[in-house]
Amino acid sequence: MKPAPRRTPLAFIAHLDAARRAARLPYEPWLGDASRRGLPVQLPDWVAAAHGVAPASDGGSSGAEALGLDTSRWQLTGFRGLLAVRDRVEGEPGVYLGEDGLRFLDGVLAARPGGRVIEIGSGSGIVAAALARTRARVDCVDIDPLCVTATEVTARLNGVADRVHARRADLLTLAPAVPYDTVVANLPGVPVPDGLRYSAAGDGGPDGLRLIRHLLAVALPWLRPAAEAGPSPRLLMRFQSLGTAAGPLLLAELRDFAARGRLDIEVCADSRVRVAVRNGLTAHYAGPLNPGRSQAELLKTCDDHAAALGMDYYYSATLAAHPGEGTVRFTDTSAPDRLASRHRPGPLPVGQAGDRVTRGYLGKLGDLPDGFWEAGTPEAVELPLTRMSEFAAALADHADGLAAVGEVFADHLAEHPAGGRAVYTTANLLAGALTDAGVLA
Repeated sequence: MKPAPRRTPLAFIAHLDAARRAARLPYEPWLGDASRRGLPVQLPDWVAAAHGVAPASDGGSSGAEALGLDTSRWQLTGFRGLLAVRDRVEGEPGVYLGEDGLRFLDGVLAARPGGRVIEIGSGSGIVAAALARTRARVDCVDIDPLCVTATEVTARLNGVADRVHARRADLLTLAPAVPYDTVVANLPGVPVPDGLRYSAAGDGGPDGLRLIRHLLAVALPWLRPAAEAGPSPRLLMRFQSLGTAAGPLLLAELRDFAARGRLDIEVCADSRVRVAVRNGLTAHYAGPLNPGRSQAELLKTCDDHAAALGMDYYYSATLAAHPGEGTVRFTDTSAPDRLASRHRPGPLPVGQAGDRVTRGYLGKLGDLPDGFWEAGTPEAVELPLTRMSEFAAALADHADGLAAVGEVFADHLAEHPAGGRAVYTTANLLAGALTDAGVLA
C-alpha cells in the first residue's frame, strides 16, 4: 500500500495559497465558501476536509485532526505560513475572519512592530500568532469569550501558546497596567442604526466609529513615551469608516490625534464601496438577528440611516502611527468610482469593442473590494457582461451612474434586495472597462 503523504501545516497552507492564486482571490480566507458559490477553487480532499468543504474521500485524517483540532467545533484555514480557526456555529455571531483581517496581517508583518505588544480585538488570533513569532509576549483582549478561546486555539496551532496571553475585556473599560511599545487594533466599524440588532464583531455604533473613536481618545497613555530607550512606539490599526470622495470620515479625528500625540500617521485605503453596497451587506448580516423583519425592511432602515449621515462611501483602510511632526497622509488605492463620472458615447460602438471590454472587465475583477463574496454571487459578476450594450447606453443617458445601475439591473435588485447591491460594484468595474475600450468617454 502506498504510504499517505505527510500532511504538514505548511503543506496545508501552500495548497490554500495556490488555490487563492488560481481563483484570483488573494485575501479570501475561506475558499470553501468561495467554492460553494461556484468559483473555480480546486483543493485536495484532505485540504478541503480541514477547510470545511467536504469530508475526505480517502478515508484518512483531514489533516486538522493530526494537529489535535476539534473539527466538530472549529474550521481551519491558513495564510502566510500561519494557521487560524473560526467556529462552526452558523446563523449566530461568532469568530469572524475576513479579507480585511488578512490584509491587516500583511500590514502588521510589513511594519515589523517591536517591544511589548497589545492587540485590541484579537478575533481569530492570527495577528497575535504572527506577532508572537518574534515577540516574547503578546497581550490580547476581545469582548467575545469565543474569540478569546479561538485566539488561544490559534496560538497553540502555531506553537506560540506560551507567548500569547488572551483575556476577555471591554475596550470601553480597559486600563492597561503598563505602557506598550505597540498597540494593534482591528475594531468593528459598521454603522448600525439604533434599534437594529447586529453582531458585536461588526457593530461600530450609529456612525461606525464608536470604538475606534474611544481608542484614539485613550491610546496615547498606553504607548511608551518616545523619549525612553527602546523601539519606536507605534499604533497599527485596521479600520472601516464612512466617508466622502475626499476620504474617510475618520481622517478629521486622526489629524487631531496626530497633533495631540506628535505622531505621523500613514493611512492607506485599499477598498472603497458605495454606501448602498455596505447597506446591503449590513442588511444581509442583520437578518438572522432581527427575526420578523424582511430584508427589504432592513435595507430601507440602513439606507435611511446612511442618507441622514450624508456619507457616500465606505472605506476599509490600514494605518500606522509613529512619533513625528503630527502629520497625516492619506492614500487611496481602491478602484476609481466610474459611476460618479458623467459619460458620453466614445469613438467605438459596443459591437466593435465587445471583446476588448470583456477582457478588460475580467481583468478588473481583482479590484473587487473586501467582503464582496460575503453577499455577492457569481450572477453579480456575470450579469453586467450580458447587459453591456444596455448599460453603456444608460451611462451615456444619465448624469448619475447609480441611476443607470438601478435602471438596467432593476430586476436583479428587486429579486435580491440585500445581496443584489453587489452589482453596483461589478457595474462600476464594467463602466471602467467600457471607458478603457473607447465605448464611453
